[in-house]
Amino acid sequence: MRTICLSLCCGALLLQTGCADTKWGFLKNQNQPPRTLAAEHPTPAQLVDYLNQNSQKIQSIQCSEMDLDCKQGSQPIGLRARMNCEKPKNFRLTANVVGKQAVDMGSNSQEFWYWISKAEPPYLYHCSYQDLARPGVQMPFPFQPDWVLEAMGMGDYGTPDQYSALPGKNGAIDLVQDTVNSQGRRVLKVTEFARSRSGFQVQEYKLQDAATKQVICFAHIQDSKNVGGATLPIKLMFYWPEQHITLSMRMEDVTINQPPASNLIFVRQPMANVQTFDLARGLETPNPQVRQAGGFGAR
Repeated sequence: MRTICLSLCCGALLLQTGCADTKWGFLKNQNQPPRTLAAEHPTPAQLVDYLNQNSQKIQSIQCSEMDLDCKQGSQPIGLRARMNCEKPKNFRLTANVVGKQAVDMGSNSQEFWYWISKAEPPYLYHCSYQDLARPGVQMPFPFQPDWVLEAMGMGDYGTPDQYSALPGKNGAIDLVQDTVNSQGRRVLKVTEFARSRSGFQVQEYKLQDAATKQVICFAHIQDSKNVGGATLPIKLMFYWPEQHITLSMRMEDVTINQPPASNLIFVRQPMANVQTFDLARGLETPNPQVRQAGGFGAR
């Protein structure tokens, strides 16, 4: 179960990184500083408008080279990954370790899925969003696609009447939304704007239990760039306190707003010698001849 948590963490989080309109556009904008919100005491309307304006510039993200460092407890795992995502829910991440496929996870408008070679058992897990909203579906990891998209800078924040702006630590401003996640749990989504000399800029995203204020997960932006006119995180650290999972990611070759190479990128495909497991219904088509997939690296 712990390795399953790590896999979904990896995938859910993967959805968050930056790019450029084209590779030439990336070169054009790489020396421009990330955009900030120039306001002494920003209101919820100004903060939401800043986020929505940035999001409107990003319809899709492609990253052909991504370094991931996943750690559960004290055991780090390094992966080399590729990622594609499109609004509103299209997402695909594949990752290798020592040249072997180790992770495959994705999402489209109907369902999400994830597979990690080291999980025991190494099933291809999947679930429809319709089933996920029903009571009784057990998730090994607190997964909410909308929150992930927001951490990537691709979220739609809607209207400012849903939010409040509260003073944060070290002069920061917290934009807070009291809402419900995909499984009906009341949560607080907190977007922290850090203060700099030129204004405010997003530094952290937190998801908290609304009743206890306990942090479910957070994403800390360590570095951002102006890419194609949009401010995008290119180096992030995610942490899930309850599962003791940390994911550090660094984006390299990234582009934005480019069509996918294939329409099948966002479609779940069967995997050789891997059984599928529906999180709402259980194991599908059991086959005693199925062999377990390889793990992370040599054994």
